[in-house]
Amino acid sequence: MFDLLQSTRIGGDDSIAPETLSGEFYKGHIFWDAEIWMFPALLAQHPDLARTILDYRFKYLSQAQEQAKAQSGAGADFPWESAASGKEVAPGGFSKGRHVTAGVGWAVWQYYLATNDKKWLTERGLPLLSNIADYFVRRATKNPATGEYEIKGVFGPDENKGECDNNTYTNAMAKNVLTYATNAADTVSSTHLRAHET
Repeated sequence: MFDLLQSTRIGGDDSIAPETLSGEFYKGHIFWDAEIWMFPALLAQHPDLARTILDYRFKYLSQAQEQAKAQSGAGADFPWESAASGKEVAPGGFSKGRHVTAGVGWAVWQYYLATNDKKWLTERGLPLLSNIADYFVRRATKNPATGEYEIKGVFGPDENKGECDNNTYTNAMAKNVLTYATNAADTVSSTHLRAHET
């Protein structure tokens, strides 16, 4: 917790690199570790500091949209490894790790569930979730033989395995993100309707 707290600041929009400030191996770059491993620990005790991890992703939403567009797609696809530019800096095939994008969507919904911050959900959470959902809708293709949807050509969390089709973790997280985006849209819509009724 000391390492996490020394790597965050209230009101910031920076994320946390693996090893936080205690090592140089990861060059201060941002990976999926931020949302999946560090964010939950902060969220439970310091939600205002946890939010900075998501605000970093919101700050670079346009870069993630550019990355998705370069793949002939819609939405937003966050880099496996990003730096101060918000663009992909991962070497080789590692840039095909889509569990990063799904992890961002998961963390957005967890933040809302923990804080019930509808203003943040409206202004930042829903734009993140809807773009991530749009990306996975485009990435998933229907297998005509099985009728099932597949996500092909990704690196999963077991990065040493290399590129694979239908990585279990990535597919499950993508499915969850589609549900979270729907829930977020419904929440924001009902909030606006109640505001107009009063």
